Amino acid sequence: MENNLIQATVDYVHNLDWSDIFTNITSNKLLFLLSIAIPVIIPLFNIYKRIVRIRKIVILRVLNWMLVSQVDLARYKIRAIFDITLFVITIIIFFITDGQYRWYAMIPVGGIVITECCANYKHILQRIPFKRIKEFPYLKYEQAALIIPKGLVGILSTTLKEVKDIPANPRMMKIHFATTDESYETRQVITDKSIIERIIKNEIVAYYDSLTEKIREKGYDRSQFFYLENENGHKEFICDILKDIYSLENVYNAIIQVQSDITKDGSIRFIGDKVGIRGYKLEKGELLLDIYETDHFTFKVFKKIFKDRRFKRIFQEIICRTNKANDNIKLLLVESLAFLFSSFGIDIIIGGRDASGAKKMLVAARSGNIESDNRSTLHVPVNESFSRTDLVEHDQYYSPYHCVLRGIKEELGIPEEICKKTSVSFHDFAIVSDEGEIGLGCYVDFSFVMPLEEARLYPGQDKYLELADILIVPYPPFKWSPSAYEDYFYKTTGNEKFCMQWQSFTTLLYQRAILRNAEASIPIIWLVDSTIILTLLFLLTNYTQIDLTSTIISLILGGLALFIMKRFNNKPVHKLTYGEFLKPFVPQWNGDVRVLQSTMHSQIVKGSRKETNPIADGIMFGLNSPSGQKLKLSDIHLLTPPFCTVRREFVNFTEYPISFYYVAEKNGDIGNCLSFIKIPYALSSDDLSLLLTVKTEKGHIVSYNFTKPIHSDIILDFTNTLDEKQVNTFSKYYRMNKDLLKNVQIASLDENFQKRWFPLDLFNAGNDYFWSVIDMEDELEKHDSYDFDFKIGKKTQPRDLYMKVIAKNMDRSSFSIRLNGNLKDMETFLCAFTSRNDNRRKMSDLDIYMMQLFLIRIGIVYAKKK
Repeated sequence: MENNLIQATVDYVHNLDWSDIFTNITSNKLLFLLSIAIPVIIPLFNIYKRIVRIRKIVILRVLNWMLVSQVDLARYKIRAIFDITLFVITIIIFFITDGQYRWYAMIPVGGIVITECCANYKHILQRIPFKRIKEFPYLKYEQAALIIPKGLVGILSTTLKEVKDIPANPRMMKIHFATTDESYETRQVITDKSIIERIIKNEIVAYYDSLTEKIREKGYDRSQFFYLENENGHKEFICDILKDIYSLENVYNAIIQVQSDITKDGSIRFIGDKVGIRGYKLEKGELLLDIYETDHFTFKVFKKIFKDRRFKRIFQEIICRTNKANDNIKLLLVESLAFLFSSFGIDIIIGGRDASGAKKMLVAARSGNIESDNRSTLHVPVNESFSRTDLVEHDQYYSPYHCVLRGIKEELGIPEEICKKTSVSFHDFAIVSDEGEIGLGCYVDFSFVMPLEEARLYPGQDKYLELADILIVPYPPFKWSPSAYEDYFYKTTGNEKFCMQWQSFTTLLYQRAILRNAEASIPIIWLVDSTIILTLLFLLTNYTQIDLTSTIISLILGGLALFIMKRFNNKPVHKLTYGEFLKPFVPQWNGDVRVLQSTMHSQIVKGSRKETNPIADGIMFGLNSPSGQKLKLSDIHLLTPPFCTVRREFVNFTEYPISFYYVAEKNGDIGNCLSFIKIPYALSSDDLSLLLTVKTEKGHIVSYNFTKPIHSDIILDFTNTLDEKQVNTFSKYYRMNKDLLKNVQIASLDENFQKRWFPLDLFNAGNDYFWSVIDMEDELEKHDSYDFDFKIGKKTQPRDLYMKVIAKNMDRSSFSIRLNGNLKDMETFLCAFTSRNDNRRKMSDLDIYMMQLFLIRIGIVYAKKK
C-alpha cells in the first residue's frame, strides 16, 4: 500500500508540466507577489505572540480584580464555567431555531445577567459615585466606606515603562527620631519629650495641615474616601485621625519600645539613613517618586505604631481604598500614609537559564538571624531598601536602577559592571497591607550574562549574613493561585527547604513575574503561522482562478527564499556555552566547610599599601582575662563562634564587614582556633600565576594545595578596653551583653599585618575558623619561593603537568610549582585538574572553597564543567 502511494506521488511529480507551471507563476503577477509576500509577511505579524501578550494583559487585570475583591478562586471558576455554558447554549438556540423563536435565546442571557447581579450586587453598587450613595434610602451615609472590600495589596500601578531618577533636593522634608551625627555609630535616640513634641508639630502636624488644604482645593473634602471611623466608631476626616495617631504619647511610647528592641532585633544594628515616599507622579507608565529623608530607627518607630492593634485597621482601610479610587484620589491616599512609608523597598526576582539552557529562576532562603521573630523564610533573592547610598552623578539624583545593581552586588556578590549587562524591568508599584510597606517589584534577566549556577558562586558581603541558601528552580507554569507555587517548588525539586514558610506576599510576586516573562512556544508559533498560510492558500485556490499546483510550488519557492535571506542576513543569537553542566566542587551552603562572612569584589585593593585597611581593622578580639598582655594568635582559642556583621560609613556610604572574637588563653589543645590562610598569586592584565604545592609520601601523592598558612607570628596586644560609646556601639552591632564588653581586653591586628594582608572570606571548617587573605602587592615571586615553573597554554592538560613535573619529583616530600598562563587558559586547566577524581581526593574542601571565591573575583569560574 505504501509503495503504491509513493509510486503514485513520484509519477504525479514526473508528469507535471513544469514549463507551464513556471509560465503560470511568472505571468500571473498576483500569484508571484503573493508567493513571496505570504511566507514573509505572516511570520512578521507574530500573531501568536500577540495573542500571548493579550492573554497576559487579560490575566493581569483578572488577578488585580481578584486581589482587590478578595474573590474565592474556586467559586469564581464555577461561576465562569456556568456563564460560559449558558452563553454557548444561547448561541446554539439562536442558530438552530427559526426566526420567530429566536427570542428564546435571550432566556439564558437573562439568566447570566440576573445571576451575576445577585452575586455581585455589592460590586455594582461600588460603581456608583460616592456622592450619590446617600441618595439610596436603603444605604446609610456612614456605611459608604464599608462597601470597599479589603485586600492584601493596594495596587498603584501594574505596568511601568520606566522608573525615573529622582533629583536630590536639599530642601526636601526630613524627619528623624534619632540624632543625625555624621557617624552612624554615635547617633543617639531622641527621648526628650519636648524635642519629640517639636518634631511632631513642625513636621507631622504641619504636613497633614498642608495635605488637608490640598484635598480641599481639589474638591475632595466631602468624598467618603477621606472619612474613616476612629477608635470610638465616629466618622472623622482622614488627616485628623492620622494626627491623633501620631500624637506625642503614641510616638514617645513607640520610641521607647523600639529603643529597647535594638539589641534584640537583628535588623537594627545601626541607625542608617533611609528614603521615605510621600507621593509620586505617574504619566504614561513613567514613575517619578516624591521622597523625603529619614533613618532606620525612625522607620522602626512608625512601623511600631502601624502594628498597634488600635491603629492597624485604620491604616489597612486606607491602603485598601487605593484599589477603588481614581488616580487623583489614589495619590492623595498615598500621601496621607507618608510617614508609614518611611522605607521604600525593591523586591528583585532573578531569572535566566542554567548551563544547559533550560529556563530557571532563583529563590532565596533567608536566615532567621536578620528577622525580628528569628524565623527563616523563603523570599526573593534580593530585597533592597532605597537609601542615600543610591545617590548618583555627584549626588544629584537618587537612582532606583542603581539600588537594584547595589542590592545584587551586596547580597549575591555579582559586580555592578556585570549586572549592567542584564535586562532590568520594574513592575507592580504596590502596597502590602499586612506589612504596611510600599515598594516595587523588579525582574532581572541573566539569560545572556551568565548561567544561574554561576550566579550562586560569587561571595556577597551580605550574602552569608542574610541568606541560608540560594535555590535554582525550574521556571514554573502560570498558576492562578499564588499559594500553589509553595507545593509546586517542593514537588519539582524535592528540596526540604521548600517546607519553610514563605513571606506573605512573595509567591504573589513570583506569580506575576512568571506571567509577565512567559514566552511563546516556538513550535506553536510555527503551527499558527503555517495554519494561517494554508488557510490563505485554500482561499486563493477556491475563490480565484489560480491553479492549486502552481500556488503550492510558488509558496515553497517563496519560503525557500525567505529561509536563505534569514540565514545569511540575521545575526546569530548570543548563547552562553558551558556545555550542559556546571557544578561547584564543594557544597555552597550545607557542606563541611561554610562561609560566615565575605568582602565585596570592589573592596579588594591591589598593587598599593594603604595606611588603613578597614577590612583587617574590623577584625577585633576580646580577651576574657582582665590583665593586659600580649599573646600570639596561636596561643588563644575562641570561646564562642565569631560575631559577624556589616559596618557602614556615613561620609562615602561605604560598607565593609566587621567581626568580633571572644577568646581566652589556650589550655592544651582544647578549643576552637582562628587562622589566616594566604592565597599566593600574581595578576598582571590577563596573565595569572598561582602556586601549587605538592606533598608526597613514599612515592605517592598525599595532597595538592593552592593555599598556604601564614607562618609568621601574629601578635595581639590586649592592653585596651572599650569606652562607653564603643560599648554601646558594638553591643548593637553584635547583639552582645554590655557588661561582657566592658570587662574584656581588646586587641586588633597590628599595623604591619593590616598594611600587607587583605582578608577575603571567613570560613568555618570542623571546629576551627579560617580567614583567607591575599597580599595587597600580589607579587608571588617576591614573597613565595617555588621549585618549578610550568606554563599553561590552550591545549595544556592535567596529565602534561603530572608527566613533565610531578612524576619526575616523587622522591621529594614537598615541592611547589608556579602555574602561569592566560586567564582563560588557567580557568580551563584548573577546572580540568580539579575535576579528575584522583586529584580531587587529594584536595581539601577548604582549599577548594577558598580558591573558588578568590578566582570568581578575578573572572574565573572554578567549577566542574561538561
